[in-house]
Amino acid sequence: MRARGLDLAAAVLLGCGGGLLLLAPVGEHGPVHHDAHVVPAPLRGQRSRADCAILNRTFRLAPACDGFSGGRATYVYPLLITGTGRAGTRFAALSFRAAGYGLAHDDGRLGRDGAVSWPLALRETNSLGPGPDGYARTYELPNFARRPNTGLRGTEPAWRFRRVFHQVRHPLKVVRSRANRIGMMVAPLAYSNPYLFRDAFGYAPGFPPPDELAAWHADRKIDAWPLEKRLRVALFHYAFWNDWVAAYADHTFKIEDFDVDDLARRAGLEKRAKTRARLPRDGVNSQPLDPALVNLTWADLERVSPVVWRRATTLARGFGYDV
Repeated sequence: MRARGLDLAAAVLLGCGGGLLLLAPVGEHGPVHHDAHVVPAPLRGQRSRADCAILNRTFRLAPACDGFSGGRATYVYPLLITGTGRAGTRFAALSFRAAGYGLAHDDGRLGRDGAVSWPLALRETNSLGPGPDGYARTYELPNFARRPNTGLRGTEPAWRFRRVFHQVRHPLKVVRSRANRIGMMVAPLAYSNPYLFRDAFGYAPGFPPPDELAAWHADRKIDAWPLEKRLRVALFHYAFWNDWVAAYADHTFKIEDFDVDDLARRAGLEKRAKTRARLPRDGVNSQPLDPALVNLTWADLERVSPVVWRRATTLARGFGYDV
């Protein structure tokens, strides 16, 4: 397993251990609690402290780090695909469903094969109390993600994923799409807090300097959503979320090169009979674009937050995008 395309100073490289894992069958629309006793074999070799510090804050199966070895109402799902919001996760989930695979989206009960969900990039944390910005440094799954999946709650969740794939999209498209709708900015404002990643998760390669943090603090003191605030929140969301997932994912792929058969093969999923569900159209889950965002450029984002912008461009190049 590897952090793909990141500069060596910031990348956290994780190994992929061997071992046999038994997965109990479960229907996509069946109960979400499972009494099957799932006992993965321990991973071979030792994990570094840095590896385990990250893995123990994810849903990635890593028994050598956290001792997860099965038990009552525990379950290991085959695959989680995650990344930032607005990276095309709904398109991916619908495409897998049309191909016969049981992968839920953000607000659905986990399917037999797992999920495509941006909130599941992080495991819930205990609160560290308020940070320098006055807001709690804690992560809870959003309501839409936690209600149908009780086994994902808490700091020691009962469910895990055998493999985690990192879905990325062209950064300007992600930022533009995220900043386009004020109603979809509230969660990223809370969850892309740099103090959350630095203090609760212990991993923030793009942590901004004091002047950029001051602008972030000012954003949180106003209820209005001017364009600069929307761009800063979307940029922070892109940089911190992608840095985090890239540090532990098994495989990274661009939504522009999306291929269900290839991803299913990499995940070890058996080929399924296609369903009658229609393939999603291009632009599924899109909204009319704010005219102020039509000509968004990298220079606009650099003005908003130069250090976080620089980190975002480093990530984008590592993912294979021209910057």
